[in-house]
Amino acid sequence: DNKSDSFDSDFCSGTLSNSSFKNNGNDGIDLSGSNVSLKNLIINNTGDKAISIGESSIVDAKNIQILNSITGIACKDNSHAKINELNIENTETAISAFIKKSEYGPSKIEIDRSNFINCQRKFNFSDNSEIIIDSRLIE
Repeated sequence: DNKSDSFDSDFCSGTLSNSSFKNNGNDGIDLSGSNVSLKNLIINNTGDKAISIGESSIVDAKNIQILNSITGIACKDNSHAKINELNIENTETAISAFIKKSEYGPSKIEIDRSNFINCQRKFNFSDNSEIIIDSRLIE
């Protein structure tokens, strides 16, 4: 029941595991310039992005469940995310990859073993950013 970002990591490294975030006013998890491992997470009911990955962050994630969010995962600004076992339900946009800040380059998100249920839009990407699902580049 947080009114803003529930977990905000700026220029950090570490692991966030075995946690749940519910009723997030803004982002559930906001990562900037960080090198983070995410494991066994449930993120439910976020006002913006369940997971926001930006500013050259590197993320390795496994067993992530996202429910009832505006955006499931946004990977932006030269960030790279690898995710294994991802379930996203009831979102407007499941996965986004783009450049938000002009001083950064495109981002890349690779996902293996995913499930998207009741998502208005599965993928949204621009600016040469890449989304790869089960070793297949989304075009």
